[in-house]
Amino acid sequence: MQTKFAAKRVGTLNKFFTKISVGEVLAGQFDGTEPLKVLDLGAGEGSLSLSVVRRWPNVGVVTVDIDKATYTTLHENFEQSGCADHCHYVHDALDVELPSQILKEHGQFDIAVCNPPFFNPTWTRGHADMLQRATLGDACGSVTEATAEVLFIAQSLALLKDGGRLAVIVPDSLITTTRALKFRKSLIANHTVESVLQLPINSFLETDAQCFIIVLKKGGGPTQSVKLLNVDADQKVSEPLFVEGHRAEGRMDYNYHSLRCDNSEKHTSLRDLGAEVFRGSLSTVQRKEADFPVFHTSDYKTVPDGKIELSGESGMPYPAKIVAEKGDILMARVDRNLHEKIGVVVSGSAAVTDCIYRIRLPLQNRNRAYEALCSDKGRKNLLALTKGVGARIIGKSDLLDMPLEISDS
Repeated sequence: MQTKFAAKRVGTLNKFFTKISVGEVLAGQFDGTEPLKVLDLGAGEGSLSLSVVRRWPNVGVVTVDIDKATYTTLHENFEQSGCADHCHYVHDALDVELPSQILKEHGQFDIAVCNPPFFNPTWTRGHADMLQRATLGDACGSVTEATAEVLFIAQSLALLKDGGRLAVIVPDSLITTTRALKFRKSLIANHTVESVLQLPINSFLETDAQCFIIVLKKGGGPTQSVKLLNVDADQKVSEPLFVEGHRAEGRMDYNYHSLRCDNSEKHTSLRDLGAEVFRGSLSTVQRKEADFPVFHTSDYKTVPDGKIELSGESGMPYPAKIVAEKGDILMARVDRNLHEKIGVVVSGSAAVTDCIYRIRLPLQNRNRAYEALCSDKGRKNLLALTKGVGARIIGKSDLLDMPLEISDS
């Protein structure tokens, strides 16, 4: 029988279908002895568990997926793989009663893999029970933080034996945002986060979402050190970067920490250069209603060579807190290509939307900072610090402290 929100999820499930290459990378993170049993919640067509089968042909596999339409393909895939021990449940993976049913029939698992859908389920008391069973009772400060991926992780942990290992694909939001800080703290405190792999943005079919693989061991917390890895477009895994557990609580992405570890004397930051960074004060709705000039991310289409000409008169009064004037650097704060939307105001003035940062520097540092931001390395670093799915965002403190290669001239 379907749970209350199961029917709702069938038509709106935010699925990212996994490429085979991602499954191979994920399965390659398991070392040690051959597992006896593997679990795959939200299995889809079985890309992840099939990768485990290709590595260990004799492993027993249990898959669960609510979508009946995937079963035929899933079944055929396992038949062709030669897997002799496969059991599938057409069932809601977030049913609070599911663990007791599976444990009764199969016992605990050595390994679990999971590519959960990314959405916010309607909160139920059963979700609190899931988190408690997984020793993640303090992982969510509010019901909005109990996303499907958090609950899939909790459900998978509940079905693992102590010391069993889980490899799960999660969205950028769970790895980088302050909203998921309690989740990361709880995971690190109660379990052993072994590694976090940053995947290329084209890892999933028909989406450019930034996703990650978390590999963890049930229990054994607190985590002392987390191994961070980067996976390139050819599925090559970088050399590891080790981050102390308390630092990984803030963010777990390889790109962010690799910048923090680069302490070259050539580098400085906007903060070092005395920059003032302010977010614009007008919403996009207010911009449409305004009877005065307002600069927004869409206006970069009319910016040649990074030179921004604003239509307002310099010094004119604006009913807005943040106004751009000649000499200010304007950079997109929120945009899919924010690392490319940077310019200097060469004339005029305008109010600024809240999708823009106004960067104001001492005259002697302005050109050097602008050149550093627009350099190949600067744009690469900006992109590394962004977070979010689809439209990207960069935080003010991240921008202020980002390493910049400043020329001596």
